Amino acid sequence: MLLFERGIYLREHVRNEVRRLGASIIESKEFMSAYNETHHNATSVAKHSEDVACTSIRICRLLEKFGISVNHQDMVNAALCHDLGMLDRNEKYESVKACHKEHPMESVSVAKSILADYNDNVEDAISNHMWPVTGSFPKSKEGRVIVVADKYCAMKDLRHIMRLYLALVLLRIGIILP
Repeated sequence: MLLFERGIYLREHVRNEVRRLGASIIESKEFMSAYNETHHNATSVAKHSEDVACTSIRICRLLEKFGISVNHQDMVNAALCHDLGMLDRNEKYESVKACHKEHPMESVSVAKSILADYNDNVEDAISNHMWPVTGSFPKSKEGRVIVVADKYCAMKDLRHIMRLYLALVLLRIGIILP
């Protein structure tokens, strides 16, 4: 198998694991409505959450090579639910700052309502995923992985904005872009 083909196979394998472990969340009305809510001006809350889940699984697999086990079910549950508290954020929160501060606990409430196997690890991961912006550092391994995966995915989501900003700056100072 070529390296490129192996990469596609592994990505699809991870996506299938997320779909299998998170089926009840993905099929929920809350998650379905997350496809209609923009996130980071580039994606939807649902797509971002799926990306965080996939990235978390990849991180878990790397940790497992070093003998560190992480609960994949808790990881996927937390990753898929971590931003569901943002739904209808323009009506719920008075500012972006308020949304950043308050949506983790709202996401905890949503997760409690849709998860049959909700537990302390899932709550820790969701309630503290905005660290260091808000909250405290997660106590669980799952929570720590979610923090890293969420920041990584947010940077990927925002890269187009950074390119646009750079282009505008270069145009403003008179440098012509190819």
